[in-house]
Amino acid sequence: MKGVTRALLVVAAVTSAAACGQTSEPLVAGYPLALDPPPGWVEVPEDREDPDEENHPVIYAAQPEENPEDAALVVRVFSGQATSAAHGVALADGTRHESGQNYEREEPAELDVPGAEDARRLDYTYTCADTGTDCSGTAFVLLGEEDLYVVRVSMREDAVSPETVERLEESLELTG
Repeated sequence: MKGVTRALLVVAAVTSAAACGQTSEPLVAGYPLALDPPPGWVEVPEDREDPDEENHPVIYAAQPEENPEDAALVVRVFSGQATSAAHGVALADGTRHESGQNYEREEPAELDVPGAEDARRLDYTYTCADTGTDCSGTAFVLLGEEDLYVVRVSMREDAVSPETVERLEESLELTG
């Protein structure tokens, strides 16, 4: 019996190790980015008619099903337009900074994202244009081969828990 038990334990360990090595399914067909949207958030269609976004389209957007005006998750791809995560941070930072709404940010932090050549996290605060209240956000910048992915979650003050943002960060993966 000891041999059978030992064999079963080995099979279980090998199966567990194999399961850990599996890659996640891409969020959007045709793009190697995988992530788990926050629970209770629903995908929303984005207007893809904007000619300014033609070269860096929004490929996914979501909001909380309850109180959708309080937060947003947007994923944008910059195909062949960036050579480093630092360049991606400049792109992500520039779009928010140009709004001129009391934008302040922390120094970008390096991330270890499976499948990404380089990755950074950029946390920032700003004043919401529509209400004048405090807002904050986090942009995750992932470089994979020639494409750059910017995953941005923005929220009104305290609308999204820090744990939700951490879970989102932990779920990021480039599967290609």
